[in-house]
Amino acid sequence: MTRISAPELGELLDSDASIVVLDVRWSLAAPDGRAAYEAGHIPDAVYVDLEADLSDHTITGCRMLGNRSQRPTIFNPVSL
Repeated sequence: MTRISAPELGELLDSDASIVVLDVRWSLAAPDGRAAYEAGHIPDAVYVDLEADLSDHTITGCRMLGNRSQRPTIFNPVSL
């Protein structure tokens, strides 16, 4: 996995419409980050629940997150 900066992400989003941004918000106090996501997120980012969506470490779980189309996928792990 490669880490990129916010400006690099902006450049990628401006240049490549096939990129998928997954917004993974989680904190010990509030494991479901959907409310924070709905309050504001990167345009077109998809909310992904850490417990419900990313706890499956099988190939099936990875395909469910959009990799079946071979599109570049960016995880945005926002810690609150």
